[in-house]
Amino acid sequence: MKFSKIFATVAVLGLVVSGANFADARSYNGHYGNGMSQLSTDQYDKLEKMREDNDNKMRPAHRELQAKRLELNALSNNANTDPKTISKLVKEVTELRNKIDDNRVAFSGSVESKFGIQYGGHRMGGNRGGHGGGYCGSGRGNGGGHYR
Repeated sequence: MKFSKIFATVAVLGLVVSGANFADARSYNGHYGNGMSQLSTDQYDKLEKMREDNDNKMRPAHRELQAKRLELNALSNNANTDPKTISKLVKEVTELRNKIDDNRVAFSGSVESKFGIQYGGHRMGGNRGGHGGGYCGSGRGNGGGHYR
């Protein structure tokens, strides 16, 4: 009897927490930060087009970064690899990460100035204080997130 009361309480709390997260402004697959609900349908469509264009523009850099990271990981595990080769790859990875991060910051700024909302895509850390996850993280700070 006591177990069922505890279970029911935990289940209700879980529903409350998940409901609060569901109602969060990041409702469109976590793409946007606070203010999404304030956009008209036309503004939303324009924002989505901007995001798609930016994704297409940055996709090659993300893929190149992933390839360089894989190469770096493979060479790092090889005792015969020249340290200069690894240093060169580390520099290239850092440059790509910085390029991607600079684009993220610029894109977020353009969305904020154009639409007056805080932007943070799920690939870019979302509305979680910049704490994203995934394989193409930010070159600086805690950003980052998955890139398809």
